[in-house]
Amino acid sequence: MRDYLKKYEVTITTKGPLYIGSGKTINKKEYYFDEDSKKVYFFDFAKLFKGIVDRKLEDKYQEYMLNAKAPMDLGGFFRKNGVGIMDVKKLADYSVDAINVCGDAGRESFKGRGINTFIKESGNRNYIPGSSLKGAIRTALLVDEISSNDRKYSKFGDEVFKSRNKTSQAGRSTKDIESTAFNTMGRNEKRKGDAVNDVMASVRVSDSEVIPNNYMTLCRRMDQDVWSDLHDLPIFFECVKPGVSIKTSITIDTSMKNYVSIDRIKQAISNYSWCLYEDFTKYFDNTEEYAENVLFLGGYTGFASKTVDYTLLKNDGVNVIQTMLNSAFRKHEHYKDEEKYSVSPRMIKVSEYGSKSRSGVYEVGKIEIDFKEI
Repeated sequence: MRDYLKKYEVTITTKGPLYIGSGKTINKKEYYFDEDSKKVYFFDFAKLFKGIVDRKLEDKYQEYMLNAKAPMDLGGFFRKNGVGIMDVKKLADYSVDAINVCGDAGRESFKGRGINTFIKESGNRNYIPGSSLKGAIRTALLVDEISSNDRKYSKFGDEVFKSRNKTSQAGRSTKDIESTAFNTMGRNEKRKGDAVNDVMASVRVSDSEVIPNNYMTLCRRMDQDVWSDLHDLPIFFECVKPGVSIKTSITIDTSMKNYVSIDRIKQAISNYSWCLYEDFTKYFDNTEEYAENVLFLGGYTGFASKTVDYTLLKNDGVNVIQTMLNSAFRKHEHYKDEEKYSVSPRMIKVSEYGSKSRSGVYEVGKIEIDFKEI
């Protein structure tokens, strides 16, 4: 390898369920829950339909699919028409352990619930896209840059404060902040906001190794309020279990102007985890201070973990954020957040994981990340 390219092995350890979405939601007519194995089976539609045709069930299947009021799930259709579990296994693309969400309730747990699936490459292999991890690192770097340069970014905080009732203007301010923080490479001086000037071009993050299916599970989408009460949402999601270690790599091009070093990344993550806890998470009961290598990755992680508003706005953060959220979601009455809860939004994104006797509540997307030079 050329000397100016520095490569690092990256170890991601999931500290909560990790969900990176495929963009697909599978409804009750598209998956099969097996009561005995406590697994959910997912299907490729073309393969499934061929199997249905081979069993001369196409007319019944078409009638079932077109009946929007049909109460039974796909399992009910299969059982009614004599399709057993061995046939299901032959027709299925893959299966995922579901005991975490069904427990003793079994099939009733799935009533009316869709499943958001995890991103996969060819062959239904689970992985973490390099772009997802790079985005999380970018957020950490931005939080660190803003918190370390108050005067430089104060004007942007003023702009967000003044435009707090206009979400579109707040979005433009965020783009300007990112341009100021990252577009310092000097490749195009006439258009400094151009992406060719972004110093993150010096950081190349590879897709992760394949995550075996036995490391995957289903979890419930849940909100936890400031008093630790849990609020169940009517959707499941396919995710990596807590406690799993996943390898990937980062390559840094040190020949580029103002390149982002691994030490800078480590410092940024440490500052990000501290700021996120102090500005937001500590207001929720039964939460613990984050380790210095904590990041939040993927979907369902919540507003605070993916934005810089608290860092940018400082003491005005809660007031401005509740105003922005209230403009976007009026029925949720976010205007009460600061007075009643001292934090906004007033929920963190969590899920339960574990056996009935040892179940715990985990923040979704929480990971610890470590680097080792190769």
